[in-house]
Amino acid sequence: MRAPLTPGGPLARAALRHGLRQGPWTVLVLLALAVLAGAAASVPLVHGAVRDAELAERRADPPAALLEDPALVRVTTSGSPTGSGGLAAVREDLARVPSLTPPSLVGASAGLELVRPARWTSTATGPGGTAPARLLAVEDPAGTLRTTSGGGEGVWLPDPLARRLGLGAGDDLVLEVATGGATGGARTAVAGTYAVAPDGRRPADPPGRTTWARQRGALPADPDDDSRQAHLLVGDPATVERLAERAGDIVVWSLDAQLVPGATYEEAAAAADGVRSLRGAYVRGSRADDEGPVDRRVSDGVEDLVAATDVVADAVERRLLPGEAAAVGLALACVLGAGLLAVRRRAVELRHAAGAGLRPGAVGLLWALELLPAALLGVAAGTAGAWLLVVLAGPADAAPVAALPVAALLAAGACATGVLGVAATAALATARRVRPAPPAAPARRVPWGAVLVAAALAGAAGLASAPAGDGGARGADLLVPLLATAAAGALGAAVLARLVAPRGAARGAAAGTAPLRRPAAWLARRRLARGGTEQRVVVTVVAAGLGMLLFALSAASSTATAVQDRVAVRAGAQAVAVLDGSWQLDPGAPVRPGEPAAGEPPAGVPAGRTPPVPPGTSVVWRGDATTPLDEVPRELLLVDPAGLRDVVLPGRGPDLARARQALDELTAAAATGPGGDVPALVVGDPAAAGEDLLDVDALAWQGRLRVLDRLDAFPGASGPTYVLPADAVLGELGPLDPRLRPASGPGWPFFEDVALWASSARLLADTLDAAGARPESVSTAAEVRRLPALVAAERARGHQLAVAAYLGLLAALALAVHAERAASAGRAADLVLGRVGLRRRQVLGARVLELAALAAAGGACGVLAVLAVVPLGGRLLDDAPYLQPAVELAVGPAAVLLTAAAAAGAVLAGALAAAARAGTGGEEGAYRDGT
Repeated sequence: MRAPLTPGGPLARAALRHGLRQGPWTVLVLLALAVLAGAAASVPLVHGAVRDAELAERRADPPAALLEDPALVRVTTSGSPTGSGGLAAVREDLARVPSLTPPSLVGASAGLELVRPARWTSTATGPGGTAPARLLAVEDPAGTLRTTSGGGEGVWLPDPLARRLGLGAGDDLVLEVATGGATGGARTAVAGTYAVAPDGRRPADPPGRTTWARQRGALPADPDDDSRQAHLLVGDPATVERLAERAGDIVVWSLDAQLVPGATYEEAAAAADGVRSLRGAYVRGSRADDEGPVDRRVSDGVEDLVAATDVVADAVERRLLPGEAAAVGLALACVLGAGLLAVRRRAVELRHAAGAGLRPGAVGLLWALELLPAALLGVAAGTAGAWLLVVLAGPADAAPVAALPVAALLAAGACATGVLGVAATAALATARRVRPAPPAAPARRVPWGAVLVAAALAGAAGLASAPAGDGGARGADLLVPLLATAAAGALGAAVLARLVAPRGAARGAAAGTAPLRRPAAWLARRRLARGGTEQRVVVTVVAAGLGMLLFALSAASSTATAVQDRVAVRAGAQAVAVLDGSWQLDPGAPVRPGEPAAGEPPAGVPAGRTPPVPPGTSVVWRGDATTPLDEVPRELLLVDPAGLRDVVLPGRGPDLARARQALDELTAAAATGPGGDVPALVVGDPAAAGEDLLDVDALAWQGRLRVLDRLDAFPGASGPTYVLPADAVLGELGPLDPRLRPASGPGWPFFEDVALWASSARLLADTLDAAGARPESVSTAAEVRRLPALVAAERARGHQLAVAAYLGLLAALALAVHAERAASAGRAADLVLGRVGLRRRQVLGARVLELAALAAAGGACGVLAVLAVVPLGGRLLDDAPYLQPAVELAVGPAAVLLTAAAAAGAVLAGALAAAARAGTGGEEGAYRDGT
């Protein structure tokens, strides 16, 4: 006969079978283990999805028609495209890098840039005249360009240049390049013509492509005006190389490869490592065999992309880790709590095991075997649930496959820890029965409720006294909401027991001297009045679960509002282009007169005008000014109030709503015309509080401001800022008006910071193209949204909602475990109540009323605790206090309703568990065991 505890022995087999045959208790244990496994498995899955999502968003932004593809790898060299040396070797090197597209060859005229400051020109000549033009080589020009005519050998001309020169497909063109005093020329055929973008220079993209739109800043500049892009003579590499050699131009060649579409973070990191190794080989000279004016260089956008993704993802993970650790810890505590309840529930069994001579270790091993099937199912269910949650509500379109083994391993480790903890609890309980402790004086109970209250008060006091603006809450500060809700639950449990204590007629009914009108309510009240440690623990856990659910929902909503408002304040509009001057947008802008010659009278100064830009765009000027209030400089934001109203980002919070209302007031005040004090909005300037009139000095302009409103935030405003109507200020500057086109040289150094704001990136690109303006820089709201602090807050929102649902589930689980335990322990009493006349419906009704009272008490305590924490919410949620506006925790009605729904669901789960337990087992067994 096999030994009882050998593998396959009778006790081991019975333990494995018994683990899944305990009715509702098995379901609760399985649910607790699945929740624990899901909490642990979600950590690597969410972290991997965050990196994939951030990488994908950085590839999608900046928008088309603004900047180059950020996932571009470019190797620049002077090698010949037709030889067998340098470029062919580079192509082979790039082809070996994983996750990159096949490299494409591009050659661009670089004579102007290489001979500076010497004079350099490149012109194309035809029957209609001569015009500046430069060479550009691409593979398959006909497939890359949006051709409008032709298709033969030679170079492709833009439509405007072809009409100007009187050339068409099949005609001959003469290219002349002059460097200093030397001039070279070459004749070539015109292959055809191609369409151009609205600026009349850049090639137009074929439908569905953005190849040329993303090269706005990389194409050769006009030799006569480097603020504009040149007319491009586009040909295949062999044709362009031959033309450049004969004409005396210098072509710099590059091989471009991109990260494959849809690449994950792991694939991008592997590509970045490959390119880094390639660069190292070139630096060491193993491939440095080029001969020419340009050394071989590797520009790795993928490496920069991965590095930028790491910065943001690390910030997101730092924000998520406290919540993830708390979730795993609470789930583990729930499993261990279920183990403690199981010890009380199976006290008779443990007493029999000790009496039969089983060692404590053997009992613990049997309990571990009982939980093994549930643990395996929990690992599978929890990992699958975490995967599904990340797929449906995660930051990326799909959960990262590479993180799945790690997720399963963490889930298994968490469940193993829980199983071992329960087994150790059972072993210790058996050991107390085998070797009972010697008699001693009864130990004094630790007032854990008072300890929770003291800890919550201490944590809140420490958080409130911490210096503001130190980078957000840290360490133990993040436990303040949990401590507050738990402490409120402990107090609420004591208050509940006192409130339901029988008085008067109810006391008489309890003593049997008065009739029972509502026996279910009387019975529920009697049970609640007994109180006890278990009831206090249940109310505390429910208050913590529901309270943290409300806090998480409110935090997610408040954080989303703060992110949108901060993006609006930091960016101003969806897209902003910084210009040399507003006259770049106005072909008819008046010219500022130059200095008069000796003896001549000064010329009259024309009146400047605001550029006529399309709806959805607005020109904004910035400048600095001082006030008599203090020495701190203020920023002047000169705007067209009426045009800016539909351009600025709206935000979501009350600060930005008030800013929009104030902008309407500024529009109405500016419509009254010039003269008198200038209407102004004061933003973020505490020193100006109470001042209705302000004197400002902007060097070129001095005036008095009439304050219309004082705001905490305004789109595009950083620091103390005054928002003024542009016409009221610029119209008084005379020759210093920055709207005047300079006769020569740079513009005037007053209000020289000029930007075009647009309600969309596409509208900004079209407006710039129509005016032929090349901006100094372009920024978008999408770029601002990628600031690590904002991305961390936004990415954490989905996880906060998942944690909120998880906390609500924990509250329901705690109430269900208590209901099952109470129904099991009181089953004999319930049967006796049935014998004396109470119907089964009344007995179950009493149990449901008891659970409802516990859930209501816990929920109310949780809500009150969160309301008490609201003043500290900004310190808890704000990881970037240097950004404006400040984060404020707001408890909305939707969050309260969802919390109430979670409480009702917890009562329903407890009622089902109690009903299921009440219907199991026989009456004789209940009387015999007392359960």
